[in-house]
Amino acid sequence: MLDINLFREEKGNDPNLVRESQRRRFADVGIVDKIISLDKRWRRCQYELDHLRKELKVSFEKVEQFCITSPNDSWEMLEEMIKNSEEFYQELKIPYRVVAVVSGKLNDAAAKKYDLEAWFPASKTYRELVSCSNCTDYQSRRLQIKSNGQYVHMLNSTLTATERTMCCILENYQTENGVEISEVLLPYMDGVTFLPF
Repeated sequence: MLDINLFREEKGNDPNLVRESQRRRFADVGIVDKIISLDKRWRRCQYELDHLRKELKVSFEKVEQFCITSPNDSWEMLEEMIKNSEEFYQELKIPYRVVAVVSGKLNDAAAKKYDLEAWFPASKTYRELVSCSNCTDYQSRRLQIKSNGQYVHMLNSTLTATERTMCCILENYQTENGVEISEVLLPYMDGVTFLPF
C-alpha cells in the first residue's frame, strides 16, 4: 500500500524521492507515477478552488446601507432597505429574486434577513448579491446605544457587492460578439455602447 503521507509538502513532495522509496513495495513502479501525477493535478485543482473561494469570500467591495432606528420603526426600515436594493437591480434590468432567510440559517444578531439573489446565466443559477438584516437591539445592547432611554434597533443591508454585480451585468448583457452596455450605465461609458470580445 502506498503511504499517502509521502505526498505531503513537509515530506519533501518530490516525485522522484517518492517513486524511489516506493519501488520496493510495487511490482509496477508506473502506478506510483500515475498516483504522483494524479496527486499533482488534485493539488493544483484544490489550490485553484481554495484561491477562488478566498477571492469570492474575502476580496470584494460593496456599498452598504446602515440604519439606526427606534424599535417602533425598524421593521418598516427593513422593507425600505430591501426595496432600495431591488430598485438598484431593476434599474440595471438584472433578473433577481428576494428570499426570506429561514430562522435556522440566521446568525445570532439577525432577527430577520432577506437575501437578494441575481440570475447568473452561465451557471444557470441565482447567486446572493444582497443581504439585508434587522438586528433589532442585539448590537445596540452590546454597544450600549440608546435613544430616549431605549436601546435602538440597528439594520444593515448591502446595496451592491461591486465585483459580483459587475460579473452579473457581464453575464446578463453578453452576446455572441461582446457585451452590450446597460442603458442606465451609458452616461458613464463615454459614448461606448458595446464592448466587443
